[in-house]
Amino acid sequence: MARQMTTEELTTKVEAANDPAKKLGTTETWNGTDVHVLRNSSGQFVTWRKASAGEASSAPVAVADGGHDELSFTTDRGADVTVRAESGTLFVTFDAGNASVEDSSARLDREKGMDVLDAGTHRDNSGERFRALIPVDDRRDEIEQLREDSKDDSPLTYEVEEYSKGTGSWGQELTGQKLVPSKSYNEMTEREQDLSMKVDTDRVPDDAEPGDVLTFEDLLDDARTNEEKDEDALDEAAETGEEVVINKSTTSCNDSSKECNLDHVTRVATPEGDIESRRTHTY
Repeated sequence: MARQMTTEELTTKVEAANDPAKKLGTTETWNGTDVHVLRNSSGQFVTWRKASAGEASSAPVAVADGGHDELSFTTDRGADVTVRAESGTLFVTFDAGNASVEDSSARLDREKGMDVLDAGTHRDNSGERFRALIPVDDRRDEIEQLREDSKDDSPLTYEVEEYSKGTGSWGQELTGQKLVPSKSYNEMTEREQDLSMKVDTDRVPDDAEPGDVLTFEDLLDDARTNEEKDEDALDEAAETGEEVVINKSTTSCNDSSKECNLDHVTRVATPEGDIESRRTHTY
């Protein structure tokens, strides 16, 4: 069910989306505020921006309760489905007559060429186990957006936390420090997920103290994702007209005919806009 937004939620969202360049559809009144709203062909909310006084007076007005935080539909086989999202995780409720699932976590997947919601394994009304795969047809992007909108949009940080490691041989308390992320993995943006994989939460900077809040810039020598590094290298190569080395690594040899165990692999960005991996055998 759609829910009434709080004034704080409304203010935050409409200000964040207040882009005058957007030409959004109808004007709706949310908590007493006129807002331009864009909905898809199914009538589900997509985005909005705050309407100016002139726009509000000249546009058709509809009264809404603040948009949707869930999506409901019926599959081709007649199953009633409701999808909601919380902190970056999808939850699905459905009733297919002989089987039903209540608010089960789910993920978008591909199965036999179809986009589906995979809600895991459950039991039907007769007690038989079944895997809950729900076709979403052309709703994948809408569900992805629902999940993204539920994420915390504040930047990911890490707090230094002290913890007990037990008691030493002389009875003294042993403590350690660790980094605790401000979001769960599902709540992170794709960029934050990529960078979080480079953070060792057991390695706390020497000068950090319990309660300190650190960012990627504090914890990583290079706070860029691999994609960002590639893009920067391509820009530099195009600007200078020279190849730019992105990174170097060592890996197992890929040619069994050679007397070689390891290869050196160098990734370079070229002025022509390509990224090439060049392998050198070590004999």
